Amino acid sequence: MPKAFRDLQEWDAQNFVKYAAVPHHLLKYIDFDQHDLEQHMAELFGVSTELCKTRIEQIKNRSCFYSSTTRNSVSLF
Repeated sequence: MPKAFRDLQEWDAQNFVKYAAVPHHLLKYIDFDQHDLEQHMAELFGVSTELCKTRIEQIKNRSCFYSSTTRNSVSLF
């Protein structure tokens, strides 16, 4: 198996862990303004604070992307 394929599989597995461990549909119950957010999420989901920090960044990046793309979009209907 080529190294590039193994690397892709490893990246995909690590990415999946973030989604599976901290599911999007449960994020509506999280107060993202609290001062100990990573620690609170780690305790709530039973994962490391590092994984929570990475997932929070992922969520912030995605929300910034979607807010910037929908703000300038034009409806065709």
